[in-house]
Amino acid sequence: MNLLPILAADAPQMSLCGICPVPGACCKGFKLSEPNEDGERWNPTFWVDSWEADASKWLQDKELDFVPARPAETWTAADGREYCTVQFDCSHITEEGKCGIYATRPRLCRVYRPLSDPLCKFPLVA
Repeated sequence: MNLLPILAADAPQMSLCGICPVPGACCKGFKLSEPNEDGERWNPTFWVDSWEADASKWLQDKELDFVPARPAETWTAADGREYCTVQFDCSHITEEGKCGIYATRPRLCRVYRPLSDPLCKFPLVA
């Protein structure tokens, strides 16, 4: 019998991380976004041919301690250039999938809620 769905129903949301079946999964392959002038969120885009360097510079400018992991969606614009969004990984995840800087983790990590998106691998159903 799989008890994780029962625990998910009874456990406070943040305590789910302590019993996660795939620790650290939510810290890999995530997208970052920022608000535009209208307050709508958008994912930054980069040229495909320089995505890693450009995404690293963008992270540095935002003072975010993540690493560009891989291109996500790619497309060709009307000007013929290829663009992409990027998935990021945290550079502070230990081999056990735990946060290596938990006490000083970024705000983005502090406000993340388990079960809030597909990055969370906690099962909701048996």
